[in-house]
Amino acid sequence: QLIQELLLLGGGETAEAGELREFATVQVLNSTTLRVWLHHPEALEPVGDPLAALALAVNDQPFVLDDVTPVAGFDNLFTVTGDASRMSPGDRLALSFRLGNWQESNSGRPLLDVLEAAEYGYLGRDGGALTVYGLVERILPSRDLATVATQMRGNRAAGVHLWFHTAQPVRLPATIPVRRGPDGLPSNYTTSTPDNSQFSYEWLLTGPGNTQLRDGELLLIDFDLETVQVRNNLTTLADLVAAQHLSLVGYNGRQTVRLFYEVELPPQVQQGPSIDEILDEVARRLPTQPFVTIEVHVNDNGVPEFELWFHVDRRWDSPEAVVFMEEPRFIVLSERPNANNEMKEPPELRDIPRDAFSLTPIQSNVYRVEVQDTGLWFDFGSRYLRFVFLVGETIVIENGQDMTLEDYINGSRIKFEGHNGEDAIVAFVRVPGRGGIG
Repeated sequence: QLIQELLLLGGGETAEAGELREFATVQVLNSTTLRVWLHHPEALEPVGDPLAALALAVNDQPFVLDDVTPVAGFDNLFTVTGDASRMSPGDRLALSFRLGNWQESNSGRPLLDVLEAAEYGYLGRDGGALTVYGLVERILPSRDLATVATQMRGNRAAGVHLWFHTAQPVRLPATIPVRRGPDGLPSNYTTSTPDNSQFSYEWLLTGPGNTQLRDGELLLIDFDLETVQVRNNLTTLADLVAAQHLSLVGYNGRQTVRLFYEVELPPQVQQGPSIDEILDEVARRLPTQPFVTIEVHVNDNGVPEFELWFHVDRRWDSPEAVVFMEEPRFIVLSERPNANNEMKEPPELRDIPRDAFSLTPIQSNVYRVEVQDTGLWFDFGSRYLRFVFLVGETIVIENGQDMTLEDYINGSRIKFEGHNGEDAIVAFVRVPGRGGIG
């Protein structure tokens, strides 16, 4: 009875008393791909469309096939690839062969005719169909072929940067087809390496012309694995995938890997203020303090005497700095009426020679300035004076260290009244009395 049941299962009408054999072994390569080994004594091949020769069901549901390809160099060994669905561990497989769509390669005899005359039969045969069953035990983990990033040329997204996750550096062909959007037409992007080497883990794909990728744009990048060299010009990535049964994300089971990438542009950097603008703003907000107090005394001959009291300490309660002068290191300008004393015109400025004055220290930060050449004073002087202290010439001593007033201002961020922000601090002084001088 058991023999009769086996004969019925294998197609008793074609193998009444012969042995029953297994027709095929199925190996799961990855979540979309099977390797099928046919155990027929002669080489077999599909007749016509290979997809019409097979049907696959996973958990009793049709599994759409995309391709059936013979493995080069081997008889009766095929790679069967699904279209979009994926298999998972534990899934039940049923691979059906439509026997009328197969023939022996060498003789051209239809497989059905061969089986009718054979003294053996195949397990799983039911008339013109033969089904092989299996379970998905494990799926090799899929990995990315490469990581994709946006390639910037200045402010323009000109293409993509690729980092390949292969054990050895690769060499790409001169161009790679890239689609902008699922419905876009392929454009050839030029390949190059950052260091101009032939083999590299890093590659740049640059779009034609002045390509400008948009933020959020979808790219589809297709790699023909037969054209990607690994290690040397004799090994292709297709050879490596076949030899090591690599499971790559986006692999179609034949020779193409498609990478999907959403363009991500770097955030736009808002143009901020320049260093000079920042310093100007800081200086504008700094509290202003007086630099010098000038008191004037006029003798009976109408000649003034000036007392200069400098204020350079940062804090009111901590005397740490002094202005040190051994000779007059300032300029005195007198404002005099212009030629016609025209109120709409600026005054005449006269530079009183420095040797018209003498300098006597009174105490720290205090100096007496006397007119020692009255002739020069009456020739050049006026009741309206500008004392100009050049920050590059005036010496400040802070905690025993000599420096220019300019360095002191820059180092302490002090803002003095009358400082023009550049080379001078100006104090305006009026000499008591009425009327002009000279």
